[in-house]
Amino acid sequence: MYTGPDADLVPGLMTELVDWLRDGDLDAPAYARAAMAHLNLVAIHPWRDGNGRTARALHTLVLARTGELAPEFSSIEEWLGEQTNTLQYYDTLRSTQGGSFQPERDAHRWLTFVFAAHHRQAQRVQRRYTWTVRLWNDLAGLAERTVSALYAAAIGELRRTTYQQDESLSRDQAIRDIQTLTRSGLLTPHGHATARVYTLAGAAVEISEAASAAVRGPGRDPYA
Repeated sequence: MYTGPDADLVPGLMTELVDWLRDGDLDAPAYARAAMAHLNLVAIHPWRDGNGRTARALHTLVLARTGELAPEFSSIEEWLGEQTNTLQYYDTLRSTQGGSFQPERDAHRWLTFVFAAHHRQAQRVQRRYTWTVRLWNDLAGLAERTVSALYAAAIGELRRTTYQQDESLSRDQAIRDIQTLTRSGLLTPHGHATARVYTLAGAAVEISEAASAAVRGPGRDPYA
């Protein structure tokens, strides 16, 4: 539960926030400004609903204006999507805000949380990159010419039409490639006709699982 400021204070507080976003603390680190913009908008609580979502969008906007446009680095939304992290997010907001509008409260814990979240998200991007490189290279050892077909199956499912388009193949070429991979025990078909998709099988599954195991882990706490 959170009690925002009196309604008659909100217009002035929003004007102050907008002025600060335009001209305030411009020499501060961008991630610190983004975190404080996020916290202050949530604290002012100008709308009946959607304050958190809008505050997170503002957080991203502050970083985007500095040139940090990649969603993986300008937003912590993906990281917050995990339930444990979501609970920690709300717990940190509650402890920082103190249950009501108190702008004089120390924001140190909030800043630490946000910086750690961005750091963890960056680690996630690194693990994803490492996984992709290892998976692609190892699958290429099985079938170099059709590695993109195996990779598509590894990250979800393979469709003949998508493979054909991605590799600029004819329909017959795509069918032959997929049939070869299926006969080799590297793909398993599911469904029929236009609804047919393929998933990894046999040695390809083992390679995919090994790549995932190599990057699996909770990540590193930058403040530990």
